[in-house]
Amino acid sequence: MAQHNENGILAIVVSVGLFGFLCAVIWGAFGDQRIDIAYVGAGELGQVLYVHWAFPFMALGFMLTVALIGAIILARQEEGEAR
Repeated sequence: MAQHNENGILAIVVSVGLFGFLCAVIWGAFGDQRIDIAYVGAGELGQVLYVHWAFPFMALGFMLTVALIGAIILARQEEGEAR
């Protein structure tokens, strides 16, 4: 849903100015540097993801699931119930 108000032009000007500023800062910091990127096959990528990062991803998923269940329980409590 589009919003039409008098601040639209100001928002565009600020956005373009911020984009230009960020581009100038990044270009100034990394201007002529090049990064040599070697080809990484699917097997090597899978090895890194499933061997080195499998446990942290599972632990994070478990913590997010527990947090979601806790948020649902807190949100569903009715008035007058003890927490």
